[in-house]
Amino acid sequence: MNVPTTSNTTELATLVRNWVHYDTMATNFSKQSSSSRKLRDEFENKIIDSLKNQKMENATIQITGAKLQLVQEKTFPTLTIGRLQQYLHQYYQRKGQLADETEQIMDFIKKQKQLNYETVLCLKKTPNQLVPVPQPPPQLK
Repeated sequence: MNVPTTSNTTELATLVRNWVHYDTMATNFSKQSSSSRKLRDEFENKIIDSLKNQKMENATIQITGAKLQLVQEKTFPTLTIGRLQQYLHQYYQRKGQLADETEQIMDFIKKQKQLNYETVLCLKKTPNQLVPVPQPPPQLK
């Protein structure tokens, strides 16, 4: 049996403090990043609307170290399980002569997903439950 020594517990305490610090930092950065992207997107929409209203869609805006222009960009939907299923149904509808095996394929994919996983150890931070403070009994008169 390993008996914790002062140096082991001190080292563990330092590791835990560092983990908590970087976990908090990562959480804050994630929140800031999400907020920044949302605000950037709002400003982008306002700029696009302004350029369209002024009929300046071809304008080039010079900024420090770069330039801004309106461009057409293709965006593709995320390939989710539901969308994959939808695409498979469409595939079989177009082929006509083939039996629609979408459900069998989806079952196979879902089973493979359940079979191919990895278990890893990680730290999970669970907020403490607030313990109610007992109230003193009412005083009798």
